[in-house]
Amino acid sequence: MMKNLWNKNVKRVKIGIWVIIIGFLALLVQQNQDFFLARQSLGLNLYFKNYSLPEVANIFLFFICFLAGLLFAVYFIFFDRFKLKKTNKTLNTTINTHLEKISLLEKELETLKPAESKPFDQAVTLSTEIKTPAGENKEKE
Repeated sequence: MMKNLWNKNVKRVKIGIWVIIIGFLALLVQQNQDFFLARQSLGLNLYFKNYSLPEVANIFLFFICFLAGLLFAVYFIFFDRFKLKKTNKTLNTTINTHLEKISLLEKELETLKPAESKPFDQAVTLSTEIKTPAGENKEKE
């Protein structure tokens, strides 16, 4: 119950933080409309060829860079996820083979035990007397 309440509160805090971040970004764009709506052309000057893009608003350039970064991050997240799935699958197969080997060894151990053997706790008896071999005196002279 307490954990569910904690998770709900954490979700609310996350939503609140994202609303604040988006609000600040909207405020930034609104206060700097002249810069974001200004049109600029990007060019690339290689020594043998000159490339230039048509004039576009700065906001579109920021949006394109944001999407490129987002796609780059998503690519690496999925790459790591598939890598972890593969690692998880190999570890699970290793666990299963070890469990099979353990069960085989336990069965082999059962076949090697005598039929009349007692459990370990019943077989061990404690005695407080110290027995000495026959022919030796208990007292030394």
